[in-house]
Amino acid sequence: MSYKLLELVLSLICLVPSYAGNTCTIMVMRKSPWRKRATTTKLLFCVLAVTDMCYISFKVIDGVRQQLTEKLPDNIQKVCTLVEGILYNYSISVLVVISVERFVCVFWPLKVHDYFSLRNCKIVLVLLFCVTVAWNVLYVLWVMTVKRFLVASVLVDFALPFTMITFTTIAIAVKLCLTQEEDIHQRRSRATNASATGLLIAANVCFLLTMLPVRVYYVCFVFSPSVCSNKYFYQWLYFLHNLNFALNFYVYCVCNESFRNDALILLGCRHVPDSRMRSGHQGLEQETTLSHRP
Repeated sequence: MSYKLLELVLSLICLVPSYAGNTCTIMVMRKSPWRKRATTTKLLFCVLAVTDMCYISFKVIDGVRQQLTEKLPDNIQKVCTLVEGILYNYSISVLVVISVERFVCVFWPLKVHDYFSLRNCKIVLVLLFCVTVAWNVLYVLWVMTVKRFLVASVLVDFALPFTMITFTTIAIAVKLCLTQEEDIHQRRSRATNASATGLLIAANVCFLLTMLPVRVYYVCFVFSPSVCSNKYFYQWLYFLHNLNFALNFYVYCVCNESFRNDALILLGCRHVPDSRMRSGHQGLEQETTLSHRP
């Protein structure tokens, strides 16, 4: 099997679970019967799911294009690199925003609604997209043609998001483990947001396990191309990398009981208990009270 054909096959393997899982994630976030209020966290997880589906779709389309066309004009090739870079960087950027939002929620629960309101979140997402587009245009037109700038960009793309995600994940986990006494407001806020924090930790662990190997290999390739020159080994690492855009829903279900129950109810595999429906409405009232406090 040729290298390009292997890349297409591995991308197709990721396509179906990505579409199924991310679609279910969006439905759970938007259609859960006892969580009807729109929240910043729901919006961020939905944007992450949509971006992941778009990235995998583009990889499949690009793989088919490579099978049909041996060589593309330079301008078309740059456009393909640009689109892939925008989707990849924006997906990671959204995950970083979710990490920061959950970090603030855990450490300063009474401030999270002020800093991460829906309006502020939408503004941040738009600005992030603009910055991502600008960076990737700069990368395609200038950075990737100069070796020293390419090295610097790889370090920035690799070090900055991975450091922030790792730091926030460890800090949140340690805080949740060490917290013993809380006042009533912190307890209510944490109870309301515990499910979302669990989803974030699961997503971040999946992200680090699937993305770290290929990024380390790529950094080594930039500094020493002769040592890291096995294309097939890199392709299997890249398959692991692509799994990150397909596995989030299944990781959520395995690691978070609340999300798993929501998914089973949404898919018709479980009925909504009356007691939980009442509990959900009470939690909704508490969340609304906290978010509209003076």
